[in-house]
Amino acid sequence: MTWHGPTFRISDGERIDGAWCLVRRRHDLLDEHFVEHLFVYADGLITCGGYDATDLAGLERLLATGRLALDPPHARERPEEQPERSKWETRYPEPRTDESFLAEVADEIRRLAGLPTAAERLQDAVLAHTEQPTQERRLQLRRPTWRSPPTNASSSSATWTARTGRCGCC
Repeated sequence: MTWHGPTFRISDGERIDGAWCLVRRRHDLLDEHFVEHLFVYADGLITCGGYDATDLAGLERLLATGRLALDPPHARERPEEQPERSKWETRYPEPRTDESFLAEVADEIRRLAGLPTAAERLQDAVLAHTEQPTQERRLQLRRPTWRSPPTNASSSSATWTARTGRCGCC
């Protein structure tokens, strides 16, 4: 998911930083989906199109009920069988799920609030492990909480470690 920004809102005279991305919202009467802006703010407030203020639990309910969707309802499916070509020539993206999107939104809220994100916490753990490789630090690196959502992947080694659950040193 691509996050856009910066944006902000004013609450009680205080500026609260935010970011936004695009989601699909179901129109209740027409039963059609249309593109809508999802705003996320540093204090955890989430709004969709200027209304429906909620939090992460409310966003999870909106996704579960189908009122919000990440992809169009009739999106093109990934082919079941891979072509005979090399993996390097044909890379299919990892599928987005509601759970991975919620993890990404939570990570974006942490970033906006000035708190370390999952990738930054993992990178700190990897650096601590490389400085002093103990069994406790190795087990800490294998925790599933480090796994980043597929839509938030980058080419850094910390993100690779987060996606695979392993660092290159163990």
